Amino acid sequence: MSPAKLRLVGSSPDDAVLIDAIERGDRSASSAIYERLRPVISRTVRRVAPRGLEHDDLVQQAFVELIVSLRTRPEVRSLDAWASTITARVVFHRLRRDHLETRFAVLEDDGGVLEHLVAPQLDPHQAATQRQALSGIARCMAGLHADRMQVFVLHDVHGFELKEIAEILGISVSNAQTRLVRGRKELHQALEAHPEWRAALHEEGAS
Repeated sequence: MSPAKLRLVGSSPDDAVLIDAIERGDRSASSAIYERLRPVISRTVRRVAPRGLEHDDLVQQAFVELIVSLRTRPEVRSLDAWASTITARVVFHRLRRDHLETRFAVLEDDGGVLEHLVAPQLDPHQAATQRQALSGIARCMAGLHADRMQVFVLHDVHGFELKEIAEILGISVSNAQTRLVRGRKELHQALEAHPEWRAALHEEGAS
């Protein structure tokens, strides 16, 4: 039985044309889709892979798996989002293979994963204070139970939807939801010992 024809919902005609060509086995479409999605794949690797993993190797592997998935997946809502999901899944599988799951989602010591949360309108002193708070929060996040940390960071920091996280981690959506709720609760409890970090975030949110 042949796989169901992939339908691209709510995407540009160019994407739909590329996917149709992939389904037909048109090799030139693979090159076109690589050029189209390489920035998305590369950016996702940088976001979720810890330092030390081979960036280019992960990009190539993600692209191969993306092409395979486009030939078999019955429906894709967003080509960019699907490429990002596939890439994050490739990174997670590599870390799980190497028994490095706790490093998934990039929680480095400097808190850089949260740098984008620093409010641009803050003066230098306020920005430095908020960076210090974010660095502390990142350390608390790194101390979460690994399963909860993975879902929390993917959802609340990187912006993946629960359905995408379920695809990345190979779990059910309800399981992802449960881990997210528990991760948020665990982080909230950890931050109770550091009111100055929470205060810095509240001040930014009110500015």
